[in-house]
Amino acid sequence: MQYYSKKLNTLYDTEAECLKTESDYDKAQKDHDAKVAKLKDERATRAKELETAFKAVGQAQQHYDDLKEKFLQDYGSYHWTVTASSPMTSDQFIHNMLKDFFAF
Repeated sequence: MQYYSKKLNTLYDTEAECLKTESDYDKAQKDHDAKVAKLKDERATRAKELETAFKAVGQAQQHYDDLKEKFLQDYGSYHWTVTASSPMTSDQFIHNMLKDFFAF
């Protein structure tokens, strides 16, 4: 006589083999679900870190813009040079160029 597992849609020769295979499957599924939940939590934590860092960059950029604007009001001009070793990223460079170009 064979035993059918509805869970696995498979036939087994003995009841013990069927029950053991289902038990192993349940354990593997539980481990997989725990791993997926852990990865989901880790992703959410790291996404929160990115959001915090992005806000900090925005605040630092705003502070720089405010200081530069005050300097320009006091002294009329400000010269800055971008080199390959400059700490400014291309996003900051583009931001500054567009802000200066479209400033009215």
